[in-house]
Amino acid sequence: MDPKQFYFSFRGRVNRSVYWLKGVLPTYGVFYLMVMMSAVLVEFLGENIAIVLFAPILVLLWIGLAVGAKRSHDLDASAWRLLTAFIPCIGFLWLFIELGFLKGTAGPNRFGPDPLKTLKTDEPT
Repeated sequence: MDPKQFYFSFRGRVNRSVYWLKGVLPTYGVFYLMVMMSAVLVEFLGENIAIVLFAPILVLLWIGLAVGAKRSHDLDASAWRLLTAFIPCIGFLWLFIELGFLKGTAGPNRFGPDPLKTLKTDEPT
């Protein structure tokens, strides 16, 4: 899967390792760096700089949703399942465990081929 499709498309499937290594960790890493930078910039440049930082945060939100949707698809569930994060007290934890730790559907499902099988066939022999 090319980077454009991986980070911005809501179609396809990703397995757990790709979800963590190419999706969650880099996205949240950039997000936390931006939060730290924004705190420093607001201190020195004033609160108006927050408007400039809003666009990259929207891009990171889109990436998080797209990668989460593909991970939901690997579990043979609709991306609408991401809305469970809004259930008070348990929603975010439930989604964290489900997307981050549960094994995906073996073989193809309604959202595409098995990403593990695709990885194995792409490797040179």
